[in-house]
Amino acid sequence: MLEIELKLVLKNSSDIPAFLENPLLQLLPTQQNTLYTTYFDTHQAILRKNKMALRIRQDAATSFTQTIKKNVLDSVQALQKNREWDAEVKDFVPDLTNISDQDLRIELTTLLKNTALIPLFSTNFLRTTWLYRDEGGVEVEIALDQGFIICGESRTAICEIELELKRGIDECVLYALAAQLGNNITLSSDTSSKAKRGYELAYACGAYVL
Repeated sequence: MLEIELKLVLKNSSDIPAFLENPLLQLLPTQQNTLYTTYFDTHQAILRKNKMALRIRQDAATSFTQTIKKNVLDSVQALQKNREWDAEVKDFVPDLTNISDQDLRIELTTLLKNTALIPLFSTNFLRTTWLYRDEGGVEVEIALDQGFIICGESRTAICEIELELKRGIDECVLYALAAQLGNNITLSSDTSSKAKRGYELAYACGAYVL
């Protein structure tokens, strides 16, 4: 699956109430979920060096989803594109054998060469989502994430908005929505994913070496 998303950050967390009062959001169905995620790599960050990330996420229903992301486009105007593969796992333990894509399994096996995957950092955040649909059938998930990236005793705050194209190919709708959502508050584009920020924190904590 190809993931296409635009990431935005709020200038101040105090702007969240104003964001939630945006007229567009008032018209859309919404839901909330607390998400717990652990990111894995080797001590030498082999996956990161190959523009990949492996995470396991637990939602409120206690199901565990392993996701592997591979960057296919360096961020352009904060737009991010990643190939993404999901698989159900039993716990916070990576399982490369259940990857359905054979080429990806071979690539990971070759890269890792039986090197152990270790937990480097985690995220814990509340996600509030809205589903936007336009007349042309384009669907965009609007997500507000509030929480923390955690490595050992260190943590850094998450307060960001993701606009993810769920159906359709018109990426312009993401920028149009961003403008509409920022009509009464200051929203800035951001090229740093949670994984990128997590790796930066983990490196500062000495969790891996380059």
